[in-house]
Amino acid sequence: MTQSGKQSTTLKATATANGIVTTESGTITGDAKIDLSNFNARIDEAGTVEAKAGGMSQSIKTEEKIILNVAKKLIVIWTKQSNATSGTVLLQNCSALTIDKMPSKIEFGLAFNVLKGVLQKAAVCKGNDGKYDTWDVSVDHKKDDPWPAPIPGITLPPMNLALDLKLKMDTDYLLHSEVMHLHQDSTINGTTTNITEDSTTTVTEPTASGPTDTDLDYSSWGTCTPIHPKDTEFLHERLAKAANPMKKLLLATLVTSMESRAQEEIVI
Repeated sequence: MTQSGKQSTTLKATATANGIVTTESGTITGDAKIDLSNFNARIDEAGTVEAKAGGMSQSIKTEEKIILNVAKKLIVIWTKQSNATSGTVLLQNCSALTIDKMPSKIEFGLAFNVLKGVLQKAAVCKGNDGKYDTWDVSVDHKKDDPWPAPIPGITLPPMNLALDLKLKMDTDYLLHSEVMHLHQDSTINGTTTNITEDSTTTVTEPTASGPTDTDLDYSSWGTCTPIHPKDTEFLHERLAKAANPMKKLLLATLVTSMESRAQEEIVI
């Protein structure tokens, strides 16, 4: 599915990693342009989030821009966080992450087909309201269950996943709204992560187009520090914080494909 559009997401999320609990709630708006044929993306988001961790609470204005360029094995993340009350900048950073072991477009496609298979198997059409089709998706996957579309030679990371979605889509399968409840827990590389999230997303001006070459150009973002990450920990952090449903699907595909390749190399 390739789609661009303006999105607004209201969310409430709780993430626990190695016993540390973080909660976030707020509204995030922005533009998302995702090509799930070539697996390139440009996502711009901004919003105010109430964050709580370790007994502390703070209202934070968040701004983020992300580029994924599979051909260049590159993820660029520009982020800025400010105190929503005082305007004080708490964090501003840009990183250009070159991932030497980033899967190819074909491997991305295999991982995406697995995730898509989970959703398609669970999807039930609830009819048309005269404008949009309504789809209900319910997934209850246990960590010891086989994935619905196994990839020969690759073992996908085990996880418990409970997902309830209500989607409104037009005749071109473009997303117009989504209501989601998600719970996930997994242990990867010794890190145990539990995520619970509730969100409501509306999409306006959707089109069946992805990012342009200009969208994938970050030269105007200032200095972006080159980084060569050795694992997927940073992606899990982004996935846990992702409000945008298209962004969450893209990151889930990226994490799945990268960890599948890592486990395949261990087996070999």
